[in-house]
Amino acid sequence: MKLKLILGVLLVLFLVSTRSAEASEGPFILRNMVGEASRCEGGSVLMQDRNYNIYISCRDITYPGGTDVFSYVVWGVPADGGGHFRLGTIGLGKVAFKTKTAFSSLYVTKEEDEGTRSPQGPVIMQGSVGRFETLDGPAPTPGIGELESPTPSPITTPAPRNLGRIFAAGGILAFIAIFGVILVIFVVTRK
Repeated sequence: MKLKLILGVLLVLFLVSTRSAEASEGPFILRNMVGEASRCEGGSVLMQDRNYNIYISCRDITYPGGTDVFSYVVWGVPADGGGHFRLGTIGLGKVAFKTKTAFSSLYVTKEEDEGTRSPQGPVIMQGSVGRFETLDGPAPTPGIGELESPTPSPITTPAPRNLGRIFAAGGILAFIAIFGVILVIFVVTRK
């Protein structure tokens, strides 16, 4: 009885940890929330050292000068619903982070103090982690029952070339060429 209980608990823990890993691994787009041009894209991959490697690339990030200097800080929302955690600053718009914490989404705040440990400033960009559709397949479509199957969209492919036709066309061209050469030889030797 104890063995069955232990195996059941281990199975549940495995299923819960697998879901959080899937939620944290994939591409994401951090969309601008305040009507500015700045935006970021990136991705996250769970590596063998059990860290999520996160890369982010941004466009149109602007930093004011003078006394109003601020930093863009990236925050993660844990997949298990715990407190938000700090990943780091965006810097000049190209950055990579590592974290052991599984997460479901990311957001960026504008902070006066780049070393802040909790979000204080306004949320500038945010986005959720998606799926690597080329690796994991497309996301499930809501509303499709288990007995129904989605209608596959037709994929147009070029028709295969028939080798017999190619050889036939080549044979006809070769016959015409040989006939032309014989005709030229006949005309030249007749004079």
